[in-house]
Amino acid sequence: MNLTFHLCTVVMVEPICLICRKRGCKEHKWLMNRLIKAANPIEKIKTDFFGSSVTPFIGRFNYPNVSMGILAPAEIDKTAWQTDSPKLWFKEKFNILQIVEKRTGLINPKIQINVKNPKGNFIEIAQEVAMAKRTPDTEFSLKKKPNLNILFNRYNAPVGTPAELKKVEITENVHIPTNLEKTVDDYDLKAVEGVFKLYKEGIDINKLMRILSVGLLGIKTQRRMVPTRFSITAIDDIIGKKLREQVRRYQKLEEFLVFHTTYIGNHYEILFIPDTYEYELTELWLPKNFHKIGKYKLNAFSDYEPYWGRSKYAEHTAGAFYTGRLSCLEYLNRIKRQGSILIFREILPSYFLPLGIWQMRETCRGALKTKPERFSSMQESLNKINSRMHISLTHWIKKSKLLENKKTQTKLTSFTKSNYS
Repeated sequence: MNLTFHLCTVVMVEPICLICRKRGCKEHKWLMNRLIKAANPIEKIKTDFFGSSVTPFIGRFNYPNVSMGILAPAEIDKTAWQTDSPKLWFKEKFNILQIVEKRTGLINPKIQINVKNPKGNFIEIAQEVAMAKRTPDTEFSLKKKPNLNILFNRYNAPVGTPAELKKVEITENVHIPTNLEKTVDDYDLKAVEGVFKLYKEGIDINKLMRILSVGLLGIKTQRRMVPTRFSITAIDDIIGKKLREQVRRYQKLEEFLVFHTTYIGNHYEILFIPDTYEYELTELWLPKNFHKIGKYKLNAFSDYEPYWGRSKYAEHTAGAFYTGRLSCLEYLNRIKRQGSILIFREILPSYFLPLGIWQMRETCRGALKTKPERFSSMQESLNKINSRMHISLTHWIKKSKLLENKKTQTKLTSFTKSNYS
């Protein structure tokens, strides 16, 4: 009998990088190793596990037929709330890796729903999780073992490993804050009024986004599930408009105020101008070799809002526009003054992973709790801001409609040329 041997070449397939989505990536290998280590509990799961439900998450692709999940660690953990707590992350100055490691340890067991006609007990469970005072113990049953993955985008915090959900059950009584329960049970209260009522009662913005997303606010016949990304901007916009109404009744500031801070690769300079209300956000993403300025065409992106507001979505700066406005209007309401607001945001190369727009909200809030720099003129204010910028204000001012308005009003015709050319 003749035997024939076939020489087989075994090809090892390089894994896909969770950061850049390239196969065999070397640049992020060290980070991948950190994330895999953080996800160790997920690797041990087969199809069933007990975890502490943190927050619902509703996707936006293929709207209105979208995915809906509940983010949870792969074990019961009384500190699981820290995986979805932007206030804590900023307060403790978590770095990018610390935040990503916390989010990597979450699983996203999910189903497909139609947001206009959601059905099934999973919806009720997700709503309970959204309202819960603390993360409830939950039993999950999956259709198959999950494979490690994590999704990053500029709007919300990283989303953990997806998994197809078979069955879910909360295994303990869920405590819901009384004021929240009363508002949710009021089917005659408009969503806008419900959001602002709860905000004034001290409900955290992160929780407001959750309960709006799972369709718990508004007139009964008008309640809808909302993709998480949209609910983030909606909450910022609703509260911002309400605060804007109040700010426009106050007296004007008497001097120029400047606040500044940097956190996880985002540098902010916030200028308040003694005038009637206007608002503008100007931001610029810096390339890795931004010091070689001649090789790059740096473009700042800007969105502007006049005294009466704007009717169109802020397309250039997107959700950041509404987040920045909210933070600044909170400050003006605290000091009971009116003013024009200009935010410069430099996004540095050290911000190498997008973590969500929460970082702008909490960072600006943090900056606005510090002591301001005070100036008697626009030029003094901008000189100080320019001294801290990585890129000269020359690249910013030409994009600013707000500064163009002020220059015209005060006839500072030589302003940009003399100082920032």
